[in-house]
Amino acid sequence: MANLRGSNHQKQIKSALMKMERFGKSRHNTESKNIHSEAVFKKREQILNEFNRYTQEQNIQGKLNTLMTNENISNFLNHKLENLQANTAENYCRSFSAMVDSLRDNNISVSVDKTVFNEKVLEAKNNDNTVVRMNRSVSNPNSVINNLYDRHYHSGIMSELSLETGFRLAETYELTTNLDKYLDRNTNTITGIVGKGGQIYLPKENIPQALIARIDAINKYISKSTYMSDLKAEGITSHDFRYSFCKNSYENKLDAIKMGNSELSHNDILKAVSVEMNHHRADITNYYLSKAWLHNLFR
Repeated sequence: MANLRGSNHQKQIKSALMKMERFGKSRHNTESKNIHSEAVFKKREQILNEFNRYTQEQNIQGKLNTLMTNENISNFLNHKLENLQANTAENYCRSFSAMVDSLRDNNISVSVDKTVFNEKVLEAKNNDNTVVRMNRSVSNPNSVINNLYDRHYHSGIMSELSLETGFRLAETYELTTNLDKYLDRNTNTITGIVGKGGQIYLPKENIPQALIARIDAINKYISKSTYMSDLKAEGITSHDFRYSFCKNSYENKLDAIKMGNSELSHNDILKAVSVEMNHHRADITNYYLSKAWLHNLFR
């Protein structure tokens, strides 16, 4: 396997498109993933340019094809697919995956595992907002988490950690499989978790020692798709724990005001919860709360 030719990424993009181009050649009765139409050419050109811009923004150096690793592609898709409808996200992932096949068929080295694209499709479908769902917070989280532990120990850990931190699925999975990369065991503080768009979460302090011990005790990791299947069996999605985190954090801050332990305004509370969730606007918290089915909001 070889690398793309060219001294810069724009030249490498041109090289990639030339290698994959098969205009005028029929793909009938073949499994060809090469470019046989102008529409496919433009789509792959778009994907390559968008991935290139992402690597430049992140200051990631190297031949464009060598940058197509599991980590880089996963982070890029987190950024690209945010707020896309499920079918649009799926089409984008399938197009990227087919392009990877075509590059490999043309002797270009690409290391990304195809399961990355499949998992992103499942995540997009799991968190699809095209169908408005209400009451997104988990009404009986302890019972659900216990059920998930019974299904797979790692599923229980993932759900419990999501409820504790508000992390998304990909972020929670990264933490449970690489705990020591992010955990300061002297203070039980989690730092350095990267969210969508490359935004780093503020530190999550005072993580319960019992939860840390349970993460340490994982002896078999499951895939994200297995976790999502376990959640589906409980009638929820991974994002529902994020709604629950928002609701709980909001209500806790309200309780502090009512007990005289805080002088935050309502807008201050909304902003604080938003920051905890790696957003930066009060209206994002309002959106989550509206879907969590909260009543009698503090004004």
